[in-house]
Amino acid sequence: MKIKRFLGYLFFSLALAFAFGPFTGVKKVRQSVTNVLLSVVTLNDVQNKSVIPELNELKLANFPALNTFINNYKIETAVKPLKKITKVSPNNKNGYASKDIVKLINQLEGSRKTKKDTVKQKKILHPKNYSLKIDGKKWRLLKNDLNLKSDVAFIKIGDVILKSNPQENNELTLVKIKWFAQLRYMLFGFFLLAAFLSLKGLYKKLPGINLNPIWASKLGDFISILFLSTLGYTAIEYLLHAFTGAYPYFYDSLFVAMGAIFYIPVMLIFTFFNSKQFSQNIEITKEGITVYYLEKSSFVEWKQIQKFELLSSFLLVSRLNFPMPKKLQTYLVIKTEKNSIYIVEPDLKSIKNKILRALKNNCQENLKPQIATIIDKW
Repeated sequence: MKIKRFLGYLFFSLALAFAFGPFTGVKKVRQSVTNVLLSVVTLNDVQNKSVIPELNELKLANFPALNTFINNYKIETAVKPLKKITKVSPNNKNGYASKDIVKLINQLEGSRKTKKDTVKQKKILHPKNYSLKIDGKKWRLLKNDLNLKSDVAFIKIGDVILKSNPQENNELTLVKIKWFAQLRYMLFGFFLLAAFLSLKGLYKKLPGINLNPIWASKLGDFISILFLSTLGYTAIEYLLHAFTGAYPYFYDSLFVAMGAIFYIPVMLIFTFFNSKQFSQNIEITKEGITVYYLEKSSFVEWKQIQKFELLSSFLLVSRLNFPMPKKLQTYLVIKTEKNSIYIVEPDLKSIKNKILRALKNNCQENLKPQIATIIDKW
């Protein structure tokens, strides 16, 4: 039954880790990325003025960032000189511009408001200082559309001339693992089914006094599985990172490595403790004592019992940076000529009292003084 509980813990914790673990499902890949720097220039900067290809409005619509850039450039360059006229007006002694100029300014300002998300608080710069980075893939598409032979080239868009200056860089980019989502939920279903099959039969009712109720057994297993699912997540992330390069959501190399290392040892400790604590019943009659386990039972007659004693178990805990023993529980030990039977301490006082009453009412006369001592101390 310890093996079934261990497998149940293993499969259930992995199922929960796959279902609710915050996996990224992406990996880091080093790729060559081309960024194209586009600058506004004048016609005087172009060596061969007769071979400048012109990008028409239809093709420009395929490049929204470039389109926005050109439109903003036109607004900025148009508004700059008109604003100067409104401040210094040689044709008006009172310093006001003509109605036509004011009307044009209002139209341009209205155009600016429609693009306030891209133009807002932008400084009016010299045309040569305007620049825009465009992705290399989009640049290659634009280059093919315009039949450009060289990366460093000039493009005419209306009355604006752009100079391209491509720059290649090796960058780490995140790439989504396509098969991960499907595999993840397939494994969740598989491990969940395997967990239920493994834990089947662990909670069956046994004869006699149940030292810990079935609900306590289920609660203990549930808490253990929740804790182990965290370690299971780190183990999965460690293996994914090692074999596929997947980037963990909580990337702390020490945390992930330590969780993966202690996953199985901690599971073995939980399995051993819970199997001992939640898989025992005791039946006390005039003939003797029967101790039931999930897979077997052990009967001992009163005349075979030599003595009863109590044995405390301890756990090391840290107090003020020093390891100190802390009492975990006290076993009731039944010693016979051949062996010793260990009865775990019930979590509920009512069950413990029920066992002690049954011992007092059914034991032989020679054992009553020992039972009285057990009643006082247990």
